[in-house]
Amino acid sequence: MSRKKAAFTVCCLLLLAGCARRTVIGPGTLPSGKRPTLIQTRPVTPAGARRVIPLELATLYLQALMAYHSGHYQQALSKLTAVLKVDHTFSEAYWARGEIYFDLEKFDQALRNYHQALQYDPQMIDAAFQLARIYLRQRKYRQAKEQVDYILALDARQPIALQLQKTVSEQAARHHLRKGRALLESGQRPQAIIALRRALESDPGLYQAWLELGRIQQEKGETAQALRSYQKALQIKDDLPLVWRRMGELYLQSAAYEQARHAFQHSLVLDPEQPEVQALLKQAQSNFYRLMKLPPQYLQISSSKQLSRGELAAVLAVNLHFLPHSANDSGQSSLIVPDISRHWAREFILDVIKRGWMRPYPNHDFLPEQSVSRGELAAILDTIVAAQSSGKPLKPLAKPIIFTDISPENQYYQAIMRISSLGLFSAYQQYEGTFLPDKAVSGVQALEIVDRLVEHLKRQQQ
Repeated sequence: MSRKKAAFTVCCLLLLAGCARRTVIGPGTLPSGKRPTLIQTRPVTPAGARRVIPLELATLYLQALMAYHSGHYQQALSKLTAVLKVDHTFSEAYWARGEIYFDLEKFDQALRNYHQALQYDPQMIDAAFQLARIYLRQRKYRQAKEQVDYILALDARQPIALQLQKTVSEQAARHHLRKGRALLESGQRPQAIIALRRALESDPGLYQAWLELGRIQQEKGETAQALRSYQKALQIKDDLPLVWRRMGELYLQSAAYEQARHAFQHSLVLDPEQPEVQALLKQAQSNFYRLMKLPPQYLQISSSKQLSRGELAAVLAVNLHFLPHSANDSGQSSLIVPDISRHWAREFILDVIKRGWMRPYPNHDFLPEQSVSRGELAAILDTIVAAQSSGKPLKPLAKPIIFTDISPENQYYQAIMRISSLGLFSAYQQYEGTFLPDKAVSGVQALEIVDRLVEHLKRQQQ
């Protein structure tokens, strides 16, 4: 005897014996996306009071199931209607009619019958499952969520209900996002905002909805609200150059030049081919550096394809000015460095030499125009972090990475391993598993990395 026929036979015997109203198998044991058939199972209800079914009624009900199993839908519906004329509280008959209408894709009739099944058996999980699935198909997400919540109230650990809950939230969020975008395109801004907020109610992690909401708020001149929305989006996905640009524009309008500079830098690191953002960055830098009375050459650093040692010294001296001088300062402020006497960054270079962050070469030359490699930058940053940690162990922000292109024999190996654990270079790992220690660093990359170092050191000081 086949497994299916055996299950059907057992079901018949159980019904005829007037046994407990549950159950061979239920949704919790089914593969995702599959429904039980009427012949394989009866609807699932948590264990409860036993109900004796009159023999004649049970026989008529089983005849209806057999007709359904044979594909005679109208005959099955006729017999189930006859069952309900005898006992209008027979919840399984409503459920069975719902299954037939579901298969026939007559969803309105199916909904009515599943609701009636739940009316007479409030713990019939199968009926609630089917209601949720139909509402989901009809894009009635609120009603679908209500049914899933109902199931979880009966069984909080029901695995398929938990998965369905996630599916309902995701589909509802995407639906409201599409609706919000369509409304925005048609100029219906207030309705678009409502749709976007509904999307975020369903899925707060939908960064696209935060972006659209931020764009509307930016267009309305609501700077603070727009910044909050963009920040929410970046907390979910931080590699969005357009969002960093928009934030930079808002900061620039608010005369928050330092924040604008940081936002534009980040946008350019993610997408260097943005001439308009490069112009905005220079505008923000010009205002920021003017307030700090920095030389005009400093403004050109962000445009450097290959950062020079002199430019790096200036970046470090300006951005890390808040760090106190330590007892380990080299005291070489009066050291004669022949090749910087007429260099625009002379004072910055002398400052970093005095602090011990950078050193001249053995012949006392600094070589201010020599380009800086990634490995050398990591070593310099490692020196700065070590000087500020005062012997305390580093608090890594990310797990160290194993790099395939660096061996322990590399002069920068230890520094790279330590500094990479802080995540300062994480946005610039172009090839997975490699560090590219000999690759030159651009000006905008150096500015962004030093900004990350500033954030790290300030956290360490708290």
